[in-house]
Amino acid sequence: MFVGSKGIVYIRNSTSNLKKHLDRCHANTKLVERSAGSEKRKHTEDVSAGMSKQHKLTFSRSSMILEPREVKRLVAEYVVEDMQSLSTVESPAFRKLVSKIPQVLPDRKTFAKELDKEYAIMEKELRKTIDAQDYVSTTADIWSANNKSFLGVTVHWIDADTLKRKKAAIACRRFRGRHTYDAIATELEDIFSQYGLTNDKVTACVTDNGSNFVKAFKEHQQRQVESDEEEDEVDGDGEADFTDLHSVLAAAKDDNALDGLCVLPPHHRCAAHTLNLIANDEVDKWLSSNVESRAVYRSATAKCSALWTKASRSTVASEFLEEVSGRKLIVPTLHWTLQGEDTCFYGTLQPTLEVLMEKILAMKTGLSAMTTGLPEVIVGAIKTRFAAIIDSKEALLAAVSLPKFKLRWVKDEARRDHIKVLLMSECRSLTTQEPAALMPDVPQPAAFASSEEDFLPLTYSPLPQLMRPCLWKQR
Repeated sequence: MFVGSKGIVYIRNSTSNLKKHLDRCHANTKLVERSAGSEKRKHTEDVSAGMSKQHKLTFSRSSMILEPREVKRLVAEYVVEDMQSLSTVESPAFRKLVSKIPQVLPDRKTFAKELDKEYAIMEKELRKTIDAQDYVSTTADIWSANNKSFLGVTVHWIDADTLKRKKAAIACRRFRGRHTYDAIATELEDIFSQYGLTNDKVTACVTDNGSNFVKAFKEHQQRQVESDEEEDEVDGDGEADFTDLHSVLAAAKDDNALDGLCVLPPHHRCAAHTLNLIANDEVDKWLSSNVESRAVYRSATAKCSALWTKASRSTVASEFLEEVSGRKLIVPTLHWTLQGEDTCFYGTLQPTLEVLMEKILAMKTGLSAMTTGLPEVIVGAIKTRFAAIIDSKEALLAAVSLPKFKLRWVKDEARRDHIKVLLMSECRSLTTQEPAALMPDVPQPAAFASSEEDFLPLTYSPLPQLMRPCLWKQR
């Protein structure tokens, strides 16, 4: 390599010629040692200058750095959505995973504080959303786990813009003490009051058929206040009537005591749980009491129970059963939670009950003489337990106003005409003036799934006039 105008020859591995040149020509120049980093950086710059200016994709860490708050938010979302414990953030494997993100993960205590802040923000937004709704419905349930009891409450509403169901959990708190009806009523009123859920806003609260829930809502329903104002009557002789002061004060004291009691919204029993009770209790009761079927039923149930017990306790028995039958043994459970919540509206209940009773009665012809009377027993139990809903105005209107049902499930002409009158009257009561323009199209509920089509083979009927957009003018 040549240096200077005259040129100096030197070899990469030998610096003797360079040193002689410095001593001869630059003896008075002070030399400063350069750092390895600056040398490397200068070399990189020189190389880059000689290359074509082409944009490159960079995958360095610096381009993927997240803000600390974003990292905490993502970790909090993971813990909450997957219902992980707070100790997850201290797990060595989890911290090793997150260590690839160039941010410091907080410890358990710091993370708990951050989670409380995020919860407060979420709760504030949820309160705003609930306050904006005219009507909501709620559910409540009590369960036990690890010798602890918990009370859970959810709230549901229909979005006014999309007509889709929305839901949120507003409580999951520890329930201490006995599960008495008055304790349940007190806890529910406290939860409802925290979110401004008044009885005017909450259309109903759905629970299971537990006697404590049923009594809580029965004893704490809003009572109609009767007017105590009566005109003073004066006898013909002009003498005034005297009232006992002690009675007046005692009555006022009783009224104040009643005012202090909590008041709960209307109560609905869970339809899925009610059907489960019918399938278990009512059928078992009839089969056990019927002379012809009692012996066979008890013998078959005992054999099945022994088989389930043996297969669940012995792996050898379970494997042998699977080898012989070619499938695993399905053990019945008492799980009755209703699925498909996003598309399961209140209007689904009436058509479902009607079709269910029809299908059960249709099975009568294929049954043996031993169980011929069972379909009537099941249908009778359905009519008894759902008596308050089958003829309910709200349930009928909810069913016929659901686009995928309308009036197609009503076969009796007299009942069909009755429902038409109810819907016509309801629409007229809600419409005070004729709108200037038609309402924009809104998304319709999802079509029937294949399983629904098998269960609800409803024949198509044209959309009746009363089911079209309500444009009647108040008369």
